[in-house]
Parts: sequence; structure tokens; C-alpha cells
Amino acid sequence: MNRSDWNRSGTARMVRVTALILCFAVTPAFAAQWTHVENVTGGNACAARLVGSEVDTTLMLNRSGQLILVAGRSDWRASGPEQVSLRIDDFELDHLQANAFNNLVLVLISDEAVVKRLMAAKELYWTLPSGKYRAMISGLGDALEWVRQCERGKRQGVNGGP
Repeated sequence: MNRSDWNRSGTARMVRVTALILCFAVTPAFAAQWTHVENVTGGNACAARLVGSEVDTTLMLNRSGQLILVAGRSDWRASGPEQVSLRIDDFELDHLQANAFNNLVLVLISDEAVVKRLMAAKELYWTLPSGKYRAMISGLGDALEWVRQCERGKRQGVNGGP
């Protein structure tokens, strides 16, 4: 995927929105210190975020309602497509296509079976070109449900939507 394809794909928009999310103060929403953001300045996306000791985790939905799973660290610096692996508890996903932007790595999770595993998971293990990182993600299912409800509400004109 070349840069112009990437920009047209909608991923560039999601990267910009995610970057904005991570720049703004957020309020606690769930157990395990998940936080949520509605109506991000410069965008209108809902997101849930969990700060971790090794890597932060953010959940968003694309325009089709598919999960975008984001890993972030303040010391990362990357740009463009990357091959990554993700282990969800004991389930391994190899050779995933990710997009990196500054200190974020974004992965589209379009397989509902994988989403269900994530919703019940306790740990994620990211294998990236820069190394291996562990995220404790208890409560991800509730966090994702909040994101879905937030987006649904916006589509229905609730929570500051059109």
C-alpha cells in the first residue's frame, strides 16, 4: 500500500483522530482504569483507553464498525505499514498488517471471532519491529461495548451527534 492509498483508505483519518485522543484529558469509565473519550476535537470518534506499564491500549471503531486496536508508547517513533504479531492470552495472530504513526501502532481487527477473544482476554502480547510488549487488558469487553454504544448514540443523534 503506497502513501496515497493509505491516506485514501480512511486509516490516515483514524490515525489523526487517535493522535488527538491521546493528547486530550479523558475521564474514568470502567474498572481496570479504562477511560473514554467522546467527540474528540478535530474528529467525532469515540474511544476507550487503558494506560499500561509497558504499552497503552486504545479501542476505536472504523466507519464500518470494525475494531481498530491501538498500541502506544511515548518513546516509539514510527511511520507507515508494519508487520506485527499479537497474542491474545494463549491465542497467537501472526503476520498482521499494522499502520504506525508517531508513537502509535494501529491494527484493524475485522474477524468477529478475534474480537470475541479480545473481549474476554486478560493479556495482550505485541511483537513489533521495536520489541515485545505486554498489556494487561482486563475489562476490554466492557470498554468496547461503551465505544459501540457511544458510536451508535452519535448515529442516532444522541451524545452530541448529528
